Amino acid sequence: MSVDAGQHKIEQRLAAKERRAAVPADQRARAATTIGARIDQLITSRPGPLVAYAATGDEVSVDAVMEGWLAAARPLALPRVVGPGRLDLHLVADLGADLVVGAYGIREPREDLPTLDPGAAATVLVPGVCFDRRGGRIGWGGGFYDRLLPRTVAAWRLGICLEVQLVERVAADPHDAPVDAVVTEAAVYR
Repeated sequence: MSVDAGQHKIEQRLAAKERRAAVPADQRARAATTIGARIDQLITSRPGPLVAYAATGDEVSVDAVMEGWLAAARPLALPRVVGPGRLDLHLVADLGADLVVGAYGIREPREDLPTLDPGAAATVLVPGVCFDRRGGRIGWGGGFYDRLLPRTVAAWRLGICLEVQLVERVAADPHDAPVDAVVTEAAVYR
């Protein structure tokens, strides 16, 4: 990636964060409810474990999706930071009891919970700062999901964001792992 392209990526990340932060909390909560309903429709018949995330700050919360998944007694895994750019997946049964505040102040599974091989995941809900409608994504910049997603070889990867986080085309590097579809409050882009 050229210096200009790298600067464009930084600018896209910053602008998308600003647009997301400008969405009022009540509107963001309504959007999360709509996004959750879309996710439920998409994944209800999917077999196997769901990998989700614990939202931080003004990210789209998928807690309702996770609670529904657990209520149906289906396997749910969340990432836990285990090193620079490295995530392990741990199975959780209770979002209250099994999650602790971990790296970067993000809720993550306790270390003593069973792990899930990323290759066993059927669906992965992927947070991001910025997406395009073709599945391009820009994360927070640590490369955590860029390293995790290639290990989820058989999984359907769904980018989760607000419509205001979409751009025409993300300034992605070759190592930036894309998603298969993007789910917003307005639509599902495949």
